[in-house]
Amino acid sequence: MKKYIILLFLVFILSGCSSEYNLKVTSDKLEENIFMTIDKSMIDNEVISSEVEPDDQITPILKDDLYPMVSSSKIYNKEVTEDENNYYVKLNYEFTPDTYKNATALNTCFENHEYINQKDFYEIKLSGKFYCLYGDSMDINIDTPNIVKENNATTHSGDKYSWTINSSNVDNVDISIKILKKTKLANYITIALIGILLMTVVIGGLIISAKLSKRKNINEI
Repeated sequence: MKKYIILLFLVFILSGCSSEYNLKVTSDKLEENIFMTIDKSMIDNEVISSEVEPDDQITPILKDDLYPMVSSSKIYNKEVTEDENNYYVKLNYEFTPDTYKNATALNTCFENHEYINQKDFYEIKLSGKFYCLYGDSMDINIDTPNIVKENNATTHSGDKYSWTINSSNVDNVDISIKILKKTKLANYITIALIGILLMTVVIGGLIISAKLSKRKNINEI
């Protein structure tokens, strides 16, 4: 049942009615946030309160636990709300740098997937066929306050890097990003400190040079 729910979740949520996949990367964690809107016309509301039918692909997403990692009992933090027309599903899970390699989306949706976690950086490389596109397009967003050393994002705005997968590239996806485990702010502070140190050395050198020059002039007199 667990495996069924994982695969069902991925096939629907990463392609479904209206959804967004976001990954926020910081120096010590990777936080996955998924927002999905499900049109109520896609499901018989009577089924929601009864036993799940074999061909019902939505009720398990609304009612059951969903798993962010393969071969793990950990579940998403899930919030489901609704209005007259739609169900709204919010999913959140916080990975450690070591556990993101087991992310269900990473391992199930991409033909080739590589996640590198080194002391000073993360690197994500995804390529080949994308198995979770069942709608017109899919946006993948990575947000980080850290220094991005390399990326091939389709669009970039502020700290947000985005890729779009659609019919034109679904069989040949190419996503790559290398993120340092150092924030831009920390980098600016380091640069500022180095600048201050250099200025101190230069000013100190000028003061010493002036004093030596003055002493030399006095000795000459």
